[in-house]
Amino acid sequence: MKITNKQKADIELKANQLLKVKEELKKEFFGIDEIIDQIVDSIEAWYLFPDSCFKPCIINLWGMTGCGKTAVVKKIVELLNYRQYFINFDMGEFAAKSYNSFNNYFDEDAKHLDEKPVIICLDEFQHIRTIDENGTEKDQYDNRKVWELIDTGYLEYYNHSRYGFCEGINQLKIYLNTMLNRNIEVVNGIVTKGEDEFIKFLEEGREKYNFRNDYYWKAKENKRDKKPVYFIPRTYYSDFFDLVSSEFKDFFEFEGYILSLNGKESIKFLNKIIKLKELPKSLNLRKSLIFIVGNLDEAYVMSHDMDPDENPDVLHEFSSKITLTNIKKVLRARFRQEQIARLGNNHIIYPAFNSATFKAIIQHKLNKFSLLVKEKYDIDLEFDSSVNEIIFKEGVFPTLGARPVFTTINLLIESNFTKIIGDIFKLKIDVEKIIWMYTDSKFIIELLSKDNIKIHTLCYDVHLRLDNLRISTNDDKQALIAVHESGHAIVSSLRTRILPREIISVSADSEIGGKSVGDLPFNNLPTKETFLFCIESLLSGYVAERLIFGENNTTAGVNNDIKRATELASEMIQQYGMGKNRFRIGVNYSGESDIVTMNKSHQEEVKSILITCEKTAEEILQKNKVLLLKMAEYLSTHTKIERAGIKELFMKYADEEWARRGEFITKEEFYGFKKMLSEQLSMLN
Repeated sequence: MKITNKQKADIELKANQLLKVKEELKKEFFGIDEIIDQIVDSIEAWYLFPDSCFKPCIINLWGMTGCGKTAVVKKIVELLNYRQYFINFDMGEFAAKSYNSFNNYFDEDAKHLDEKPVIICLDEFQHIRTIDENGTEKDQYDNRKVWELIDTGYLEYYNHSRYGFCEGINQLKIYLNTMLNRNIEVVNGIVTKGEDEFIKFLEEGREKYNFRNDYYWKAKENKRDKKPVYFIPRTYYSDFFDLVSSEFKDFFEFEGYILSLNGKESIKFLNKIIKLKELPKSLNLRKSLIFIVGNLDEAYVMSHDMDPDENPDVLHEFSSKITLTNIKKVLRARFRQEQIARLGNNHIIYPAFNSATFKAIIQHKLNKFSLLVKEKYDIDLEFDSSVNEIIFKEGVFPTLGARPVFTTINLLIESNFTKIIGDIFKLKIDVEKIIWMYTDSKFIIELLSKDNIKIHTLCYDVHLRLDNLRISTNDDKQALIAVHESGHAIVSSLRTRILPREIISVSADSEIGGKSVGDLPFNNLPTKETFLFCIESLLSGYVAERLIFGENNTTAGVNNDIKRATELASEMIQQYGMGKNRFRIGVNYSGESDIVTMNKSHQEEVKSILITCEKTAEEILQKNKVLLLKMAEYLSTHTKIERAGIKELFMKYADEEWARRGEFITKEEFYGFKKMLSEQLSMLN
């Protein structure tokens, strides 16, 4: 391998730069260290050896909104000092303007990108789908340019100004041709006969066809000074040379050529210029790095949940299990097979943020704000942990990422800080340090002197938009929800031996009321037993209401639970062969050879499952009525209880001995298939 010392030094310098990029990205973006490693590692070959690239380097970034996909790309551009070689497209905007061809984004200003290692970001890529929701291909001609760029790195474009330019030159050509027909003679690009009439025509053309003023005035001036009057205006030479520069050594040779033409040859040359201007330009972007960035809601099925009380850790765990296969299946519903192939296999999948990430983001933003305050006012600003907690409660919508957190910090911190500074000025006191705290819907601001002596305290009301909705109401509704959710949690925990993460009796989402946040492994590996456990748990909310409040006081809130329980029981019989028969069953015959029509006996099986599961739930809750009452009592006065508190209640009041001993398991221990296999294999020896 031939490589010079200079090339070695350049490669080493770039490699060190990439290490610094990783470090800087990890300082600014939280919870995605592994993602950052993948991205930077993916661009290494492109960055170190751009001349070895014969096709664009494609990196796909998929994730939920607000998780740092586009922001990371822009930060990389900044850290690599690539701003002049960076193009960012909002494909959502492009899709909305279908009349505006993709190549219209390029013009002569893009020439500096030709054959350069450019970074291109195709953001909101999901919006340029080529297959609609019904599976029908969409006829979008403009999209072809996008896919050509991704596949080959070449892009044809037209100059935006070509229409006006060509129209103007065509008018000039027609006018000059008219002059030739009026006995004006041209030799070596200069008017040699009929100069006065030529200048008169120019004056008329200036008014009629908006010819350049300098064309007329220069010709008139040259006539007056007895200098040559040029047939083709010299002011056009530079524009013309740009179009034919490849045919000449330099501008002077081109100028000599123009000044060698007679009248008819000049007209022919103008025709050539018009045709050249109308031709598309080709941009070579083979050395480009293309980021495909998008949100795929079909893969992140929880992304539609706007509940601020959704547990970020549950979402994080779920999203961390999304695989390349999942992504490609989702893409198949939006794009054609060959288009998915063009995207390649480098798909980097962002997880949803967990609680630790949200807390790190909040702390980072508060630290940055404290530094700004120190720089501007020379005041040390210290935030009590209570401030972090209220920002978390107010700002975290788990499915929306970091953006709501940023706006909450702006609303609660930045806007209130202006009040603090204003009050300090009014008080005319010398403040060296501020301690910012939160309690009972108020910000408490302690102002300290340079000796850390408290000299004044400020107090501001805080208008909360979410956390006030979580305040315990201690009313009938909360009591009802407490019983209902306790029923779910008790039956689920005793059947699976897995405790829920938390139980909520008052939620910021008024449509939900309350919920039991489970930690079950059933989504990935459903079995007949887990189906039955789920149905029992779903029906146990209704059973708990009936057991505590009586049949006539059960509520319509059990509707969704009963609906889902019925769906699961039907799926067991119809789809999974978990009834008496081992075949798929359809409600109505649809012509599919693999479906048997559901009959009365199958319907009876579904009913039997539901009745049996309800009976099981009732038996469990009857045996554990004290536990149900105690758990509901706590949740009727508190908005939620977490796993440690739940376990404590089970160990005090559960009827089952193993539960009193606290012998619960994790979801990883639930199935035990490997253990069963090992035990049976050992019996063979």
